[in-house]
Amino acid sequence: MSDLPPTPNLAALVEELRAQVGGLRSANGRLREVVVGKDECWPARRGRKPGGQSGHPGSGLEVSDKVDQVESMEPAECSTGGQPLDEAAPDEGFTPVQMWDIPPIQLKVTQFDLVRRRCPAGHLTQAAPPPAGVAGPVCYGPNLRAAVTQIAYLGRAMPERPRH
Repeated sequence: MSDLPPTPNLAALVEELRAQVGGLRSANGRLREVVVGKDECWPARRGRKPGGQSGHPGSGLEVSDKVDQVESMEPAECSTGGQPLDEAAPDEGFTPVQMWDIPPIQLKVTQFDLVRRRCPAGHLTQAAPPPAGVAGPVCYGPNLRAAVTQIAYLGRAMPERPRH
């Protein structure tokens, strides 16, 4: 008897993935309907397309020449007929799409050891005071306090928008 795991039924997996893609396409169609209908709810936007208006100079992000990471994304199937694509199919180039982001915030704990020394006369002296802004045995630093303040500000109650 073999210790190898059973071979997956690839045909069944492909059919399951096709069903999931069909469901996603259906949901995408419904989302497109919502997006098209959103302009009807905002009187100031009626008659105008989303985005920059004709004649208005653009001010969006520019494609950067300095890229930190590249991830290649392969198409799973033909966008027209839905046929699976062979990995050996000819490469016809690519379209670069960039996302600008900041690295995840990571907590950094700094301990300040206030060293004590005894002088030749026998007196005990401790380094003091700790750096500015450090109070008590444990406290939050200025960057964390600023981040919490920003989050509290951004999380404030927003006035409700009119619904039509």
